[in-house]
Amino acid sequence: MSPYALRARDVCVRRDGRVVLRDVSFDAAPGEVIGVVGPNGAGKTTLLRVLATLEAPSSGALEVLGVSTWESPESIRPRLGYLASDVHVYGALTVREHLELAAGMYRVDHADAVIDAVLELTAATSLADTVASKLSDGDRRRLALARTLVHDPEVLILDEPARALDPGARVELRALFDELRTLGKTIIVGSHLLDDVASLCTSVVVLDRGEVRAHGAIEDVAAALEGARSGDGPPATRRTRLTTVASSEAAARRLTRSRSVVSVEIRDASSLVVEHVGGEDAVATLVAELALAGVPITAVVPEATPLERVYAASMGVAP
Repeated sequence: MSPYALRARDVCVRRDGRVVLRDVSFDAAPGEVIGVVGPNGAGKTTLLRVLATLEAPSSGALEVLGVSTWESPESIRPRLGYLASDVHVYGALTVREHLELAAGMYRVDHADAVIDAVLELTAATSLADTVASKLSDGDRRRLALARTLVHDPEVLILDEPARALDPGARVELRALFDELRTLGKTIIVGSHLLDDVASLCTSVVVLDRGEVRAHGAIEDVAAALEGARSGDGPPATRRTRLTTVASSEAAARRLTRSRSVVSVEIRDASSLVVEHVGGEDAVATLVAELALAGVPITAVVPEATPLERVYAASMGVAP
């Protein structure tokens, strides 16, 4: 049995003489949540469609749940759940009727109990008897996600799952992902929103012009990229915003004495941005030094998250 829920090797897609995906390779372990990010036109949706067996690659090898998509795509599809970026619903049907239709298509046993469970899991129980034409865009997306889960797929491929969701629904989506991970589901999420990927995913695939620029656990890739940069020249630096109840000028004077600090930028009377060498341990040391000097810090905010650093480095731009 394959240790991978999904494995892509040198996957290429060509359309009308144009290369859309080139030599895409990565693995997904059971229970892993991978974010696929990249600029518009990078090939994110095409990759998700290929993973969902909705589009055949031009070349390369792709296995889902140990089965080659070249040899037996029809045996894989019942074990997959796919959410497209554009949600289509039947306006005259209720939320429950949509799920009943999906359950019938997949021949789900004990459908009523399963539908109740999926409604609860997706926080959509209160919407069960609402016709789709009356739903908000966010609730339509919630319905589409619930419909994706009805047949208990082992691998979920979700294109922009947080689109149109309000902040409360995004929090619920994170809780749902945590629950799905505990159930052993593997989730591939396509998004152009780095904040969503950072909050939902454990790993990342950065695509640009159809090619993988970086892949792996977000923190590991960030550390590897920074280590590579520091090996070629000066140590890699980070920027951290600090807020103090004292004076930002007093904090700046104290920080400039630290060997790990490269520069200090005062933003206003109580906040400043520090460019420094080192990660969280270095920041903790700086905060402790300020506290001992009588300049207590009330907030510490990285100017760029690990995912933003990965994305910036992969795209060759400043974070």
